[in-house]
Amino acid sequence: MFCLLLLSLSIWGQIYERTDIRPATLVGIHYGYGEPLGDLSDRFGNHHALGISPAYMTSKGWLYGLTARYNWGAGVKDPVAANLFTSEGFIIGNNQGPVNFKTRQRGGSALLNWGKIFDLDPSTARTGIRAEVGAGMMWHWVRLQDDTRSATQILDPYHKGYDRLTGGFAGSLDLSFNYMAANRGLNFRAGVNYLFAATKSMRGYNYDTMQADTRRRYDGMVTAYISFILPIYSSNDDSLIFY
Repeated sequence: MFCLLLLSLSIWGQIYERTDIRPATLVGIHYGYGEPLGDLSDRFGNHHALGISPAYMTSKGWLYGLTARYNWGAGVKDPVAANLFTSEGFIIGNNQGPVNFKTRQRGGSALLNWGKIFDLDPSTARTGIRAEVGAGMMWHWVRLQDDTRSATQILDPYHKGYDRLTGGFAGSLDLSFNYMAANRGLNFRAGVNYLFAATKSMRGYNYDTMQADTRRRYDGMVTAYISFILPIYSSNDDSLIFY
């Protein structure tokens, strides 16, 4: 597949001299997979990520936009709700029977971004290295999953004493390869995102530890991703249409 991609890029580069150099709105939808860093690695394992990243691109390749992302995964290392488990290792529900209780990691972030596309070749404008920095907010929490909904002690509103909701100001560094076809048929980027945040608990009291969590945290994650881009150009000047 990689060899076919390189071959197709070469063919398109021979047929079309340049990509469109007008200002445009780029709407990207991305999927990624990564791992936690810092204090976040003590709570969660690896994660999946799905997000959207609209941005305005100037004729010089400067970018101004935002990124909203949702993270999820199965790995939770923190022994959440440990006080509710029996010596046999399960939670008792309202029917006095064992509950199939699971914990899942959840998270999200919203950041404003600024960056630039550095063209690798003048003949393929806007195909090159895309570098961006961002600033905004990050959140993460533990989802308490009871499919039978028979364990009242972890349902709303009591889940707030166990879900470890955490958030704070965040920043990001993003480096990717950006490709925009001259015929607009294929537009994508693939890269790595580093997200870091100074966070703290957003809950007043943890029921299982019987104390408030006042610790300052450093939470980070690195995510490899691929994003497909829909470019919306600002005008319809026929002189810039390629055939």
